[in-house]
Order: sequence, then structure tokens, then C-alpha cells
Amino acid sequence: MRSHLSPLDAVFLELEQDDPTLQLHFSWVAIFDPLSNGERPSLERLRDQVRRRLVGNAALRRRLSMPEVQGDALPIWLPDPDCDVGLQVRYAHLPEPGGESELMAWIGDYVSQRLDRSRPLWEATLLEGLEGGYWAIVGKIHQCMVDGVSGPYVVASLLDFQPDTEVDMAALGAMIDAMGSEVDNGVLWRVRGAVGEELSGGVDAGVLPSKVAAIVSRSRERFEAFRGELPAAPATSLNGPTGIRRQVATVEMPLAKAKAVSRSLGGRPDDVALAATAGGLRKLFASRGEEVERVRVAVPVSMRRARESFAFGNAVAPLFIDLPIAEPDPVRRYRQVAETVAELRSGGTEETEALLETADAPAPLIQCAYARLAFTPGLFNLTAASIPTTPFPLYALGAKLRRGIPLGSIFSGHNLGVAAIIYDESVHFGLIADADAVPDLDVLRTGIEEAVTELATVAV
Repeated sequence: MRSHLSPLDAVFLELEQDDPTLQLHFSWVAIFDPLSNGERPSLERLRDQVRRRLVGNAALRRRLSMPEVQGDALPIWLPDPDCDVGLQVRYAHLPEPGGESELMAWIGDYVSQRLDRSRPLWEATLLEGLEGGYWAIVGKIHQCMVDGVSGPYVVASLLDFQPDTEVDMAALGAMIDAMGSEVDNGVLWRVRGAVGEELSGGVDAGVLPSKVAAIVSRSRERFEAFRGELPAAPATSLNGPTGIRRQVATVEMPLAKAKAVSRSLGGRPDDVALAATAGGLRKLFASRGEEVERVRVAVPVSMRRARESFAFGNAVAPLFIDLPIAEPDPVRRYRQVAETVAELRSGGTEETEALLETADAPAPLIQCAYARLAFTPGLFNLTAASIPTTPFPLYALGAKLRRGIPLGSIFSGHNLGVAAIIYDESVHFGLIADADAVPDLDVLRTGIEEAVTELATVAV
């Protein structure tokens, strides 16, 4: 069955094709324990598992009718009866010795490549050769298909939640029910994208296909009005020309430390990750001899107010907050961050409230114009996201998922992105940066580690 693009899907495709430096996909790195029988992970077995899971997921078995948005002519989603799992799920071997530096270099190259728009807009690679017998599934999925909330659950749907167990869709539904309701936890178990289809989420599901092109066009005008209402972000060395090469890094923080800090100082574990990011940025700017008082980050925050105004299916909106980089005291820095985020959760700042109050504009129009803001140079310095994941372990081919690394997109003029997920009693940070603009990404990584230690010491 053919499906029309939602307005938001069309905007994401249009933005990517207009900017050669954009790679609008979410990426993930799932690192698994060695197989218990000592064998190598089987590519064919993994492909068979993915093939079975795709039977119940039409959204992952479709492709675009044409590769680009052409003015008011939009692609549509077409079912791909010839969807070849052999092309979507591939194999690679990490260069020796297979340590962390080789892994990060390989991932950086992988995420620098755009998805092929002539095929379904997702892919995965079985990666072998990691030290200690570990192996990984590394993948990406286009932002026009999922968002940062639903993406991890699409990944989870391709895995198991018990060793050596083939999970059918009914079992996956029970898994999601165990997480709680979407309203309570912000969990999105749907793939956004097809106008009017049951799998579509949020406001787009009620949009007539004939209106989509008009909404996309009008959103450009509305975006210009929005942009004039927001002040410019501080100038920093993180912001400037963006290339197409990416580099990545990761930090792991015990969840017990984050919980101890939030119990001692207030706030939530998510606030600990954001405050640690602020501490890492402080170290990065100091190493560059740069005095920065604050940076503005675009943070996807669960917002009851935004849900009411935008009718977002996932109840998430990107909002702008300032991180106090100049504050030397880690406790005061943390409390400032936690207070700012709490204000956003309760209704927003004056600037964001003005956007949410945008009078009588249709919700899909507001949604598309707001998405364009997220790709506008000068409005913020970097992205920082806290991404939900499953509250219990996941498995593939009988092996436990040991580490997860989330990696978002970085946008033209915004050369750094930070994402964090909580999984298996740890907080896993994924850092992605333009390879030329941020060659010192390891300074940020060690700065985040040091900031976590500082906060954990205070919370003892």
C-alpha cells in the first residue's frame, strides 16, 4: 500500500538534500559479549532474525518513490517487496588490534556516509574483530522514519530480551507494556512517517495528503518568523564551517553515581549527564585558551505543554537552554542546570513559551517550522539529548548487549552533538563531532569523565 510522506518527513528530506554536510540519520552501536560457545557471530543467522522481525514492520520494508523533494512534488512511500536483507544487513571486520581507538575510527567513518535513498532508509552492520572476543551491531536509520525517542525501540525490536529466545510481535508488545505508558515515561512505540497510517505518530497522522506540500511550503515562512524571535547563541570555536567527516567518542558512567548525585543535590540522572557535559565543555574551552561564559544547547525535553500545543505523538520538543560554562564550582553548576531543565519541564522559558503560544497556526505547520529551527546556524551551539531505552538487558544471537552508544546528527554550523542513554546500570554517552572543527574530542571526553567524578565525590 502506498503512503504519503508526513510534512515533517518531507522537511527532513528537504533539509538534507539542500545541505551537503548534513547526514540526517540516527546511528547506534550495540556491543555484545562473546558468544558462550566460543563461536563467531553468524551473519546469516542475524539476517534471518532481522528478516523474521521485518514481517510485522511494514515501515522498515518501504522506500521512497523518488530520491528528492522537488518543490511541491514530494516522494511517497512505496512498499518494497524486494527488500533485500542481504543489502540492509552487512558484515565488516575491525582492523587489528581491535581496541577502542580502532573502533571509534571505524564508527566515525561509518556515520559519515549518508544512507542510500534508493533503498529502505536504514541499515545495520555486523562488526567483528573487537578485543576480547566482543562484537557489535552498528546501524543507522533516517530521521524521516523515526525520532530520537522511537529510534532506540526500533533497534530493540530487532533484538531479543532473553538469551536464545525468538521474540514475536506479541512478546514485543508485552515488553513495551512493561515500560509503562507513553504519557508517564515518554515511550514511543511507533514508527512515524506515513500520513493517515496507524503506524504514524503525532499530528501528522491526521493530515490530508493533498495538504502536505502546502504545509511544507508555508513552514518556510513560519520558520523565518520564529527565527526572528530568538536571540543569537554565544559565539564559540565549536561553531563555524562544517564538513562531512565525523569522529566519535564515548563515556560510560555508572548509573548508581548519577542516582547518588540526584538524590543528594536534587534533580534527575538526566541532569547529571547534562551537567557533566557542561563540565567537559569547560575543560575543552580552557584547553583552547577560550573564555566562554555559557553555551546554548538544543535539548529534546519531554514537555506536557508542548504535547498539548503541538500534539506530538512522542511528547518531545527541542528546546534551548544555557549551560553555565564559566561556573567553576561543580555543585553550583549542577544546580543551575537542574533548575533550568526543571523550568523547561514545567512549561518553558519566556522565549520557548512564545513559540508554543503561536496563535492559530495548524500544529503540523508549527512542528515543521520548529524542526527547521534545529538546523539553523547561530541559534544554538550544540545538541545534547537524553534518549530512553529498555529497562532490562537485550540480547542478540544469545549474547548480552554490554554497551550501547547513541549517535545523533550534527547540523551545519553546529559541530558537536552529545547523546546519552541509560542501559544496564550505566549511563552511556555518545559524542559526535565534525572531524576538522573538533579534532580535540578526546579532551571533551576526559572532561566529562572528570566532571562525573567531581559530582560523585560531592554526593558521597
